[in-house]
Amino acid sequence: MYKKLLLCSALCLLISPAIADETFSPEGNGGKKGGHFKAADTDGNGEIDKAEFLAQAEKRFEKLDKDNSGSLSQDELKGARKHRKGKRSQHSEE
Repeated sequence: MYKKLLLCSALCLLISPAIADETFSPEGNGGKKGGHFKAADTDGNGEIDKAEFLAQAEKRFEKLDKDNSGSLSQDELKGARKHRKGKRSQHSEE
């Protein structure tokens, strides 16, 4: 039970930057109109349901899990944060 709670919490933390950055907004981000939203909305109904949201979270988790261990180390999370910060600074310079 504790592992499931921890996993859900980690997934929420991993996906929250996307929400905070409005990457799932229909207006899109980074000049691509609705790119992330459209990718998450797999049935094309204009809404992201729980299953679609969790599928995106699973993809993000797999991308972050560099050693394919099924868990995220502090180093993997730090690397993701550095990568995200680098992308943000590139967008703000443009």
